[in-house]
Amino acid sequence: MKFNRRSGMVRGRIKQPSTQQSNVFHGAVLDKQGVGGGLLLGRTETGYIFVEPVAP
Repeated sequence: MKFNRRSGMVRGRIKQPSTQQSNVFHGAVLDKQGVGGGLLLGRTETGYIFVEPVAP
């Protein structure tokens, strides 16, 4: 996963365990809201990623 601190943009790859196929995702982290999210595009399916802080 790569994260651009200046813009808040994030990108990376996720590998599907069942097929070992790698899919690319793109998204953004919203610093003031403390969350991030993005879109994952596959050949026949789409999905999303969600990032939030872990409670102490």
